[in-house]
Amino acid sequence: MSAGDILRTIPQERDYPDLQTLPVPPSSQQPRPQITLCELIAGKYVSTTAIVVYLKTSQRQDALGNKVIFSGILEDSSFKVPFVSHRVSYPLIRDSVYKFYSAYVHEFPSDKSVLLVITEHTKIDAKNIEDYREFIWNPKIESIKRPVRNLTLQGVVTTVHSNSGLVKRCNKCKSLLYDLCPNKCPQEEGWGWDLRVSSRLYDGSGSIKMVLTKDIASKVLQKNLAELILLATSTTKPLSQNYNSQLQPSVVTTIKIPNSIDIIEAVTENTSSSYRSNGKLIVTDGVTLVFFPPDEEGGMEQKFSESVKRPLNVSDVQDRKVIKRLIEKTLDISIKKVTERRMMQGIYLLEEPISLYRCERAKLYLGFSVRVNIREEDNNAALVETTP
Repeated sequence: MSAGDILRTIPQERDYPDLQTLPVPPSSQQPRPQITLCELIAGKYVSTTAIVVYLKTSQRQDALGNKVIFSGILEDSSFKVPFVSHRVSYPLIRDSVYKFYSAYVHEFPSDKSVLLVITEHTKIDAKNIEDYREFIWNPKIESIKRPVRNLTLQGVVTTVHSNSGLVKRCNKCKSLLYDLCPNKCPQEEGWGWDLRVSSRLYDGSGSIKMVLTKDIASKVLQKNLAELILLATSTTKPLSQNYNSQLQPSVVTTIKIPNSIDIIEAVTENTSSSYRSNGKLIVTDGVTLVFFPPDEEGGMEQKFSESVKRPLNVSDVQDRKVIKRLIEKTLDISIKKVTERRMMQGIYLLEEPISLYRCERAKLYLGFSVRVNIREEDNNAALVETTP
């Protein structure tokens, strides 16, 4: 069973079985034994007690038009399964325990996962539970008999398979490519790079195939997709040597700050991002105040109803925050004026982003970042660190 099978999402509404296709439930006089969620029998009406750990309300279309249904996840100490409830007259509550009498177990043929269908004939009883621990599932690999979503496992990676790392995927069906698409998609559809780690996870009770997708694999490897592509296609020396040898260390510059700086403090109803991108030396406190030098007041398109001229004292903690923002905004305006380029991903670009090979989303950003810090031990000095 692969990680793709195990981490299955809640079935979409189009996957829910039609009530008209379900077998007729047995008569209410026939007793149905109480079973746990791991013991559900496909194609049978069962009785079970579980806690609602996830719940949502949605609409679906049937022969009579639109109708409201409940769906979500049920859990007990043995397993968790998705459910759909057609008994809208009995609203369920999240984190509450219920006993369901005569609910139908539907099995999806594609992966043998199950869905508990609560029909209009299902009887529901709310349970008052003092100890909820009996309804908390602590999963082990050996207890996973069917596909299940939103699962946390802890164990040891015993094997990393050879089809890990940079892989090619078909742009149409997203299957792994080695020579040709296994689904025989036309070659003109093309392919793109992807990153994955295929492995096995062992937790003492058993092992399971585990696939780390691009985002998780990047965190584990501490390299993103673009870095790995450059590393794999480099014809000289490894990326870590080739890149870092040319990369200059960070440059730190000290700016002397006067004890007092005169500014205009004004009240505004809108501290939106427009102040950060209007090209003027004006900053906000993020709430209701804006700050700008007196010589900028004449060029302001917006006139403020309340404003006052006052000094910013570098010894005051709140004033230092405003001074830091003014320095950052001054640098931002000056850098963009010199480079004539925008800032992206926190990087002042020296060139427009460069597309990397066939990866539509992978781009190389060339530029530098800037960080301003006012030292507590020396309030009259601001350190400006620029990093390539």
